[in-house]
Amino acid sequence: MICLLNKIKKIICIDIMVWVCVISLFLQTVVVYALNSSDDSISKETIVENNTSSQSDDSIDISDIYENNVIKIYNTKQLQAIGSNSIVTSTDNDESNYGTGQQISVNDEYITYSLSSKYQLMKDISLNGNDIWTLPSDFTGTFNHGTVDENSTLYDSSTDTIYIYNDYQLKIIQSDNSENEPVMSQDMLPECVGMGQPVYSDNSSNYLTYSKSHNYVLSKNFTGEMPETKANQISNISTENCEGRDFNGQVVKTIGDKTYILIGNEEQLRKIGSDETVYGAVYQVYLHAAKWYIDEDENGNPIMLYGGDADLKKSQNGNEDFGFGEKNIHKEDKKLSKYSSHLYAWGRCGVNQSTGEIDPTLDIDKATNQKYSTNANYIIFRNIDLSSDNWTPLMF
Repeated sequence: MICLLNKIKKIICIDIMVWVCVISLFLQTVVVYALNSSDDSISKETIVENNTSSQSDDSIDISDIYENNVIKIYNTKQLQAIGSNSIVTSTDNDESNYGTGQQISVNDEYITYSLSSKYQLMKDISLNGNDIWTLPSDFTGTFNHGTVDENSTLYDSSTDTIYIYNDYQLKIIQSDNSENEPVMSQDMLPECVGMGQPVYSDNSSNYLTYSKSHNYVLSKNFTGEMPETKANQISNISTENCEGRDFNGQVVKTIGDKTYILIGNEEQLRKIGSDETVYGAVYQVYLHAAKWYIDEDENGNPIMLYGGDADLKKSQNGNEDFGFGEKNIHKEDKKLSKYSSHLYAWGRCGVNQSTGEIDPTLDIDKATNQKYSTNANYIIFRNIDLSSDNWTPLMF
């Protein structure tokens, strides 16, 4: 009997120990599950919060308006905003909804229409000639643009539209004298503004100017860069007072493979399209022993008979005021010569337009080999006053 009781106690103890282990294991499982659930909850909350944080930048596709650090320009309101530091919004590409969209920020910094931002015109934009847009004078940013060359469209006669490729053109249109500023065939190149051939409409014999009455379109290939123009390089007064030319009196200059007629006054502008000969400076010569020599006055100076088409004023040629053109070239006069008592023959000669040297054998009609034709190339190298009452546009 005692043995039976002992066996029963032993069985009961074993059962109790088993249940204690089971209960202990269950409690541990509950605690671990609870802890894991808590960690998952925290992790999920963090992910949600993080997703919410990044969603403020990525909730919409902004590539239409801002991409690769470049602000994309579609309309006049955006152009006018450049330099204002106003914040770019997601709807700015739609002019009617400009400024009403979500403000764009990247890495917690707002994107603004600043003076130093990078821009790109996404299409040609029509401008109002009477209220022309121009870049702020302190603009330091850039415009991404495609290739522009002399074949790029500068004028569309069918719509009377002048295309704008650079800030020089914008400033000319904005100027008070724009009505008289000729449109030149190389104006699409910022370094060549004021150079080339005058442009004129197919529907008119009048040359084109940057009159505010034309239609204007800002090309999608517009650049804000303003390198020094070649015309300005020529007009810069040098220490020798040649006004940037190779020599005083120069009226023809070759740049690269093109020869340009240098325009320095209104009279020359009027002659474009006339096919009249371009004249440089003219000097007196004398013939002695079958050879021509440069003549001199009593002071040993060459005798100037004409200052050249570009240098009619005494302040420009250093001798006297001349009228324009062939009829105003003085005839040779031996009375001017220190050799007047000699039995010489006198004549006239031209100036070599490459070297600036007086050539006693150079025919004055062949000195430049240029005419004021419609297809000649020109550089306007001086500021020209076109305010005379009888000014009329050039005719071709």
